[in-house]
Amino acid sequence: MGDVVRVLLVVGLLLAVISTPGITKELNQATTTVRIVIPVVQQLTIVDPVALSFAYPWDGLERGLPLIISDVGLMQIQSNASWFLSAQAFQGEGFQIYAKPHNTHSDWKPVNEFSKWTGPMGSYEYSWDLKIEAAGTPEPGSKTVQLVFTLSHL
Repeated sequence: MGDVVRVLLVVGLLLAVISTPGITKELNQATTTVRIVIPVVQQLTIVDPVALSFAYPWDGLERGLPLIISDVGLMQIQSNASWFLSAQAFQGEGFQIYAKPHNTHSDWKPVNEFSKWTGPMGSYEYSWDLKIEAAGTPEPGSKTVQLVFTLSHL
């Protein structure tokens, strides 16, 4: 019985020494770095095309006034990254087309290969204000202008 008591006493002392906070020693430490790459996901949905039909010449052209139409078309942009939107005008020959997002204090931008509008990640809806000026002497009659957009990430 004496041997059993001695073994229990030695095991108890070892447990007491090991569990003492000041004496414990870290045996191993490891660090793991996890990198998650989230791909850019963007969606441009044209709910209502940005298109305009008008008569040339329009009222006010004789006084040098442009044709300004507000709240044209509707699009939704969804992006998990900062984005830029570019536009091109189709069927706008003989006219200079300018655009800006509706209900903003943005400046008019000519619609050409250099025009770009930017925004942060998120979900947005846009309609557009269009300004049309005659460039040269277009033939009188019914005219149509349609904007086509491309969404890209910054």
